[in-house]
Amino acid sequence: MRTGHTLQARLTPSPAATPRSKGVPAPARAHRVLDPLLMDVARCAVTPEGTAFTEKLNKAAYTAGGLTAAGHLDESAARALLREAADGARPWQTGRNERIIDAALAAGSARPLDLKGRS
Repeated sequence: MRTGHTLQARLTPSPAATPRSKGVPAPARAHRVLDPLLMDVARCAVTPEGTAFTEKLNKAAYTAGGLTAAGHLDESAARALLREAADGARPWQTGRNERIIDAALAAGSARPLDLKGRS
C-alpha cells in the first residue's frame, strides 16, 4: 500500500517548473488547489469504508479537469496523480476509480478553473 508521503513527494512541484513571467499561470498555484484534494483521497486508505471516498475522488478529478481545461496542468500528469491517490486508497476497485476519474475530469473540463485571486 502506498503512503501519503509518496504522493506528497510527487505533488510538490519543482521550482524550475514555475514560470517567471506575470500573467502566466504557475503550476504551483494549480497544485495549491489540487494537492489538498488529492491528500483527502489518499487519506481514505486508513479506513476501508465510510470516508466519502467517491465524493472526494470526484471533487479532486472535477477540479483537475477545470485546471487542465484552463491550461494550468497537463491532463496526463493530473490523471496520473488522481490514479495514484485513488488506487493507493482503494486498490481493490481500480476499474471503478477509473470511471469516476474519467467522468469527473470530463465534467470539470467543461468548466475551466480561473485561478485569478486565488493564492
